[in-house]
Amino acid sequence: MNKTYTRGFYRITYSSDDGICLSTNGGASWDLINAYRDATQTASEKNTLKFEIQKSLESSNWLSIGENTAAGNSTTLRNYDFNDNNPVFGNNYYRLKIIDLDGTFTYSNVINIPINTVTNNSFVQVYPNPTKGILNIDVQSTSAYDINMITFDVLGKKVLEKSMNVVKGLNTLSIDYSTIAKGTYILQYSDGEGKLH
Repeated sequence: MNKTYTRGFYRITYSSDDGICLSTNGGASWDLINAYRDATQTASEKNTLKFEIQKSLESSNWLSIGENTAAGNSTTLRNYDFNDNNPVFGNNYYRLKIIDLDGTFTYSNVINIPINTVTNNSFVQVYPNPTKGILNIDVQSTSAYDINMITFDVLGKKVLEKSMNVVKGLNTLSIDYSTIAKGTYILQYSDGEGKLH
């Protein structure tokens, strides 16, 4: 099992024998979870199509952040790697969805990697999407500053602008969209360094 230090993302390493290993930016690692072994009770792969890497910020709404094609059938130890390039301040929950050739699947155990230091300014998540009113926008920030959250329509026309404050860490910002026509919109803000997100 390789432990990897790389600034700005987590390397997720898992194998058909060991499970998942998540290494932090600081090089420390957390306990392995036996993702594949828990699902199959074997160190070999049998009729496995792929491994889908899933992430959640609250251990309930899971999003696929990547996948690796499995060997299908193998009696030898196989290693798989995946990088999460967007770890966020706070909790980062991970699990594997192990999908077989016949479409059936199982889930691994869940592991949480809490982050205590913000490494970048960025959108984290937007919910509920779609919305009929209040939209929550999670933004992580490396420092405190004022932002203008701008909403554009698909033609690039500004339809709403709201001044907001963010603090260092994870911020949940709310905007009321109940007066805006149904459609697809793009959110944008400039961080304290002037970078557009």
